[in-house]
Amino acid sequence: MRRLPVFPAAVALWGLCACAGLATAQAAPDTGGFEYTFGNLRASGIDLGVLTEYAFDERDALALTPLEDDVFVGARLALNDVQSTAILGGAAIDRESGASFINVEASRRVGDHSTLDLEFRGFVHVPVDDLFLYGIRQDDYLQATWTWHW
Repeated sequence: MRRLPVFPAAVALWGLCACAGLATAQAAPDTGGFEYTFGNLRASGIDLGVLTEYAFDERDALALTPLEDDVFVGARLALNDVQSTAILGGAAIDRESGASFINVEASRRVGDHSTLDLEFRGFVHVPVDDLFLYGIRQDDYLQATWTWHW
């Protein structure tokens, strides 16, 4: 029998957002999510958070959002070092078409007066009938920003 490790410094966050038409019984979007952080992994000082979220809009094709039946999964890594190194990444995946939006962000202080930030945004497997994402399916980008603080 294998025992699972205990993470006493772990923190869990739950979230839910639900909307409804006030004057009518119109359908509306709902979003719920969960984040759990494993703190001080193997006494290293590193924190690893796992994230998941579900977005649903019962209006389906009539919804004015690309998130009518999508799941987001991701992770947040904080090294908790002097340079405040942190990485956040994940993907929102359409449950019907498999289209995905990928997001990765990283940040680190460089010396006492500057930070380096990296961002990647990309789309994968966007079908031609996706009204919201098809037009921007090739708009992936990678951005690096160096900021000087005084």
